[in-house]
Amino acid sequence: MVTKKQLTMISIGIALAGLLWGINTTEASIDYWLDKNIYFYKGVNFIFVNCKNGGNADGDFSLIITFTNVTFSNETEYPYNKINENEFSFRFILHKDETASKKVYFIVDENVTSFSISVEAKKTKVWYPEKFNAYYPTLVNYNWSEVEDRYILLED
Repeated sequence: MVTKKQLTMISIGIALAGLLWGINTTEASIDYWLDKNIYFYKGVNFIFVNCKNGGNADGDFSLIITFTNVTFSNETEYPYNKINENEFSFRFILHKDETASKKVYFIVDENVTSFSISVEAKKTKVWYPEKFNAYYPTLVNYNWSEVEDRYILLED
């Protein structure tokens, strides 16, 4: 025989499971990645930052791109926010099954022998149910090649 207390606990458990299932099936699922360019040259270059919402809800988030040993170029179209000299934030609002890309320009100075670019996702609204999935690559590293006279992607 089930007691009243046990019945209450079972009811609460079922309600909680239903609530969690509802949240998980109505969240945004954001995939994000960088284009994997094989090489770059000295001077002005660009890389695409990409994202896709494969979830069942809208996603409102930012992708943060970080540069090491290269300089962000203001040829990049607005909107973006400068976090510091090396980090810039790009806001995206994606509906279910939408994909977006942002062309981000940067400058490689003459004296640079290696550089890297990385991307990470951040929520813009705490209450938005979002899951972030970092797809390869989210970090790319390049070294100068005297033989090829350009920067070559370092494979992991």
